[in-house]
Amino acid sequence: MKMEEDKAAAVGKAYLSFDNTEFILKYNPFLMKEEYMRKALDEFYREKAKEHLVKLTEYWAEKMGLSYNKITFKKAAKRWGSCSSKGNIMFNYEAVKLPVECVEYLAVHELSHLIHHNHSKIFWKLVEKNLPDYKDIKKKMRQYLPESP
Repeated sequence: MKMEEDKAAAVGKAYLSFDNTEFILKYNPFLMKEEYMRKALDEFYREKAKEHLVKLTEYWAEKMGLSYNKITFKKAAKRWGSCSSKGNIMFNYEAVKLPVECVEYLAVHELSHLIHHNHSKIFWKLVEKNLPDYKDIKKKMRQYLPESP
């Protein structure tokens, strides 16, 4: 998401456009502070992540015959997700911006950690059992990096 100042924007209005590569948010800097806009966008992405990632994780957990404790969301600088030994899954809410297949890979990856708490060969076999093309998706994910908080 790119933010641009637009001094001609109306009072209390911000405009969102898409240029086929990214969203552009235009706002009037005299009428809206950038930090408030960023906080509002972060909250938007957090809510969208909760809507989509929870459903997707529930779907894959059922399909894989697994159950987790809880799902939380935060903005992480260097990771898309994690899974604790207590069965808590954390997703970077910025993941909602990723292509669907990458988000699916993320859900399957973290759910697989409920059984294997490492990246051993048997862990990757479990991922592959559920996503046969995971290697291609994993490669694709490398082009996306979480945004710094």
